[in-house]
Amino acid sequence: MTFDELVVTMAAESRYTRREIRKLMRLLAFVIKESVKEGRDVHLYGVGTFVSKLDGVRYGRNSSTGEKLTIPPKRRLRFVPAVELKKAALKAPTFADDLAERFGLKKEKEDGKVRSGDRPQEGAERKTGRRRE
Repeated sequence: MTFDELVVTMAAESRYTRREIRKLMRLLAFVIKESVKEGRDVHLYGVGTFVSKLDGVRYGRNSSTGEKLTIPPKRRLRFVPAVELKKAALKAPTFADDLAERFGLKKEKEDGKVRSGDRPQEGAERKTGRRRE
């Protein structure tokens, strides 16, 4: 979903205009960015948490000269999705489900394999050919 699609959907579901929603979304992004810059975590109910973490000093090596280097500490940003969001993602249709629906394939419950409707389910005979040695 793009930013504009999100704005249109939110405007349709609320009493706010698209202009107001767009302004609120930009303000939300600004507040999240500033909080992360300060090293604070941002919790969004039902969505997840933006965690700002400071990594320690690391040691490396210059690949050209072989010289040992000290890599300074770095702030990393991580997103931890909320439980509700994880559960919603698990219920989303998979690529195989989408293809099965699009091309009229049916899915067997026993083995989970997708087969076309005109192919025999069981006992399909194979050609018995000899391998060349």
